[in-house]
Amino acid sequence: MKKGLVIPLCFAVLSTPAFDKTVQGASLTKFLHSSSVQAAAKTETKYVNVDANSSLTLRAKPSKSAAKLDSLKKGTAVLVYNVSDGWAEVKSGTKTGYVSAEYLTSTKPGSTATTTSTTKTTTKYVNVDKGSHLILRSKTSTSSSILASLARGEKVTVYSISGDWAKVKAGSKTGYVHASFLVNSNPDSNTSTSKPAKTTTKYVNVDKGSHLILRSKASTSSSILASLARGEKVTVYSISGDWAKVKAGSKTGYVHASFLANSNPDSSADTSTPAKTTTKYVNVDKGSHLILRSKASGTASILDSLARGEKVTVYSISGDWAKVKAGSKTGYVHASFLANSNPDSSADTSTPAKTTTKYVNVDKGSHLILRSKASTSSSILASLARGEKVTVYSISGEWAKVKAGSKTGYVHASFLANSNPDSNADTSTPAKTTTKYVNVDKGSHLILRSKSSTSSSILASLPRGEKVTVYSISGAWAKVKAGSKTGYVHASFLANSNPDNHADTSTPAKTTTKYVNVDKGSHLILRSKASTSSSILASLARGEKVTVYSISGDWAKVKAGSKTGYVHASFLANSNPDNHAGTSTPAKTTTKYVNVDKGSHLLLRSKASTSGKKLASLQRGEKVTVYTASGPWVKVKARGITGYVLASYLSSSDPDASTADDGNNSSEPTPDSTVTKYTTADLNLRKGPSTLTSVIEVLDKGTAVKVYSEEDGWAKVEIGGKIGYVSTNYLTSAAKQSNGKVTSIVKKYDLSLDELANIQMKVSPQTDTNERYIRSDAIKLTSHTTGVVQNGNWHIRDGAGTKNHEVGETLKEGTKVTILSTVKGNDGYTWYQISYNKAWKNATKNEVKYYLNPNNFVSDPVRSLQFLKLTSTANLNATEVNQKILAGKGILAEKASAFLKAAKQNGINEIYLIAHALLETGNGTSQLANGVKYNGKTVYNMYGTGANDGNAVQNGARYAYQHGWTTPEAAIIGGAKFISSNYLGAGQDTLYKMRWNPDVAATYGYASHQYATDIGWAYKQVDKIYNLYNLLDNYNITLEVPSYK
Repeated sequence: MKKGLVIPLCFAVLSTPAFDKTVQGASLTKFLHSSSVQAAAKTETKYVNVDANSSLTLRAKPSKSAAKLDSLKKGTAVLVYNVSDGWAEVKSGTKTGYVSAEYLTSTKPGSTATTTSTTKTTTKYVNVDKGSHLILRSKTSTSSSILASLARGEKVTVYSISGDWAKVKAGSKTGYVHASFLVNSNPDSNTSTSKPAKTTTKYVNVDKGSHLILRSKASTSSSILASLARGEKVTVYSISGDWAKVKAGSKTGYVHASFLANSNPDSSADTSTPAKTTTKYVNVDKGSHLILRSKASGTASILDSLARGEKVTVYSISGDWAKVKAGSKTGYVHASFLANSNPDSSADTSTPAKTTTKYVNVDKGSHLILRSKASTSSSILASLARGEKVTVYSISGEWAKVKAGSKTGYVHASFLANSNPDSNADTSTPAKTTTKYVNVDKGSHLILRSKSSTSSSILASLPRGEKVTVYSISGAWAKVKAGSKTGYVHASFLANSNPDNHADTSTPAKTTTKYVNVDKGSHLILRSKASTSSSILASLARGEKVTVYSISGDWAKVKAGSKTGYVHASFLANSNPDNHAGTSTPAKTTTKYVNVDKGSHLLLRSKASTSGKKLASLQRGEKVTVYTASGPWVKVKARGITGYVLASYLSSSDPDASTADDGNNSSEPTPDSTVTKYTTADLNLRKGPSTLTSVIEVLDKGTAVKVYSEEDGWAKVEIGGKIGYVSTNYLTSAAKQSNGKVTSIVKKYDLSLDELANIQMKVSPQTDTNERYIRSDAIKLTSHTTGVVQNGNWHIRDGAGTKNHEVGETLKEGTKVTILSTVKGNDGYTWYQISYNKAWKNATKNEVKYYLNPNNFVSDPVRSLQFLKLTSTANLNATEVNQKILAGKGILAEKASAFLKAAKQNGINEIYLIAHALLETGNGTSQLANGVKYNGKTVYNMYGTGANDGNAVQNGARYAYQHGWTTPEAAIIGGAKFISSNYLGAGQDTLYKMRWNPDVAATYGYASHQYATDIGWAYKQVDKIYNLYNLLDNYNITLEVPSYK
């Protein structure tokens, strides 16, 4: 980010291009290093074996959601480095990536493409419980449409099997079914003459002393049939995904295919070349041990318990696990607890970590479990009683590392309090509670559980209408007392009044009538719950009338006949799709326009979901007919095609209708191609679009995030400079209803928006927008997503077409680029949108006017906080701030009173002050925040004041010493005085004023004393402030909104 001077608030620092470039460079180094290691490992050549007309996808990572690198045809030779969890790491040509191992063979498949007219198929039979049916779907997803319901024993033609799904033909319909419910023979016949399936022989290949489990089904939750020893010979009938169906002795079942080998692992063990190893040391807390397991899983059997400092030989590291040898035993440990040197080699000089004291706060008679790891599947060390004192070392996400007595382990942080809950039990004020009633369908019950988890034990079954006392609601769960029992229930099934009171006179809930609208011959499944894993109540035909009670997200609660359940709302229509189609009155429609960034497109999908098929790519300004809206999606017709688009990208008028030739239209949408959404529950922010990737942090419910893209159930988001992935199921476009008091005041300026923009343009404002385009004939493609500049040097533009602005630099011939998308330019040529590291450029007047115009942000609960008057106090409650914001924040914990005092004395907004301190101290963990010795005194610095010019710690300590900040409280209050006098005292008391300084512009006619050149600076600063406010229930917000003539 470009800045004019050092500023007091820097929330966007971690998202700068320089930072991104550093990370990318580190990743590249790691990749190159791993490639050289792979080259030294044992390899073998295999061949792609897919259908003649198919291809095998080469991916960047061992995941179906990973980026596609190439498509490999049948017979392609690849170099295989290793195989793990069903994926093979291979090299094809110059590209290295991952493919599904089941489509590789040791011999090159015969090429019969010129004579073969049909794909090889097999015949199988539906094998479900008697009276059940197997669903045939249009796609390999439980959310895809249902084509048919197949009876037990029905014969199907199998075209292919991939993972859990099989592509089959049943009757005249072709679709997908779960492969585990198909068998080679009719389950109801006793045919003894059927031709046996082709089989192969393999051998169990597990570590010596270990065994391979043979199970009744292809699932780790199925029953165990036998335990197979290393080297045991098995007959393999088939392999599907991670599982192989085998016969071992007289028993037939399923084993993990990755533990099978083509030869006996012990047949030539004495001649094998040992793998390269390294030496590491166990690095756990003193008194703790590291568990050595038989497999790379927290549920695998325990081989040994390794003491701190024990030396181990490391064979390999994969993900979180390391394969090691400790003494005579070989197994797996968590790699994060290994170090390159003995942690006790210099233990006598180490400085102990800072700790805090807390108390166990659970219900009377309950206990808090102390575990060996931060996981509910780890072993139990102790059971801690209510009020027991513990020493807290650290808090990460939901878990706290604590010492209780002589034992160190992990507990759920939410059950720790700063004071003993029973210290003043006789005089304490009871927590505020509310009364609610169980609201489930008649004849149903609501389960009361011991914890806020469906896997916890059941305490009671509560009938409809039962009164409960509600202590708290967190996410989807409510903590309640029912009778004498206290536990947790799903909050969505509680109501403010008894659903059965005065049933004969009460006004019924408002309902609507809709009709099932599925393809002819298809059915809509009615389920017992709003989940595809819940039981099926009925199969509703096209045109069937239903009564709709409510719609929540993708699901509608309906009554069909005598049954009440849940269906996918997108398959309901306001009228019968088959009634008088030729004469019916068309539904009321409206006309809207696609409003996306210039050069971008809006995808028209077959369903109201990002998993829907892409029907068309709509250009900016394209007119569409809108039929209905449901949540974030609208049903539209464009170019004669009917489908669904995201409603947030439609506007009532053409965004380019009033664009002047000089590009001065002030209504242009934001160049920042993101939208803001909010979390609906406490949500893991992960490094990748998979639950297998590590958690960056846990986002509180209601957190605002910037969403870059959504695909396959995952959203790429940014929060506080961190970019990661979250589940789209827990995002909403609607912000949480504000609990605080918001006051807006208007400050009028004697200049127009256009005049202010002209003033700003004279000081070369900058933008880091990612919209960069180059004409396609300038690029020689090297892959689907990469290319090299050819035929001389070329200009880069901020849109697709020569009418768009030049960025200011040219790309030289030979420069490598990454291609993000292909678009049709306004000049008729094809253009590539490219990723361009040199992202800062002179902003256009249009772009400047967008960020100057307060009307673009004042209605947004997040972006409007750039108008927050930083000299107005929020009137916060110290106890609430300590509990909801500062808990677990290192040295800042329990310091709410100091922040409130600092804010009051210096006329500063408390949230702004706290946000700045959290940022500068790394959530209360920095060296300066925790005290530094200077001239014999320990001093503290909470805002990084004076910490500049090379030696930040020494200079920050000197400044703190000179101002007498010898306690954390003194540093909080004294630092606030510095911020007030040096920044806010200049009259720039909103983020908007800090960036644009309209007072100087209106008075003197020029731009001066602006804290940054980035036009989006104020826009980017507000996420942290919003998310802190969002944690609280009681506060004041004062907005000062500029108004131009």
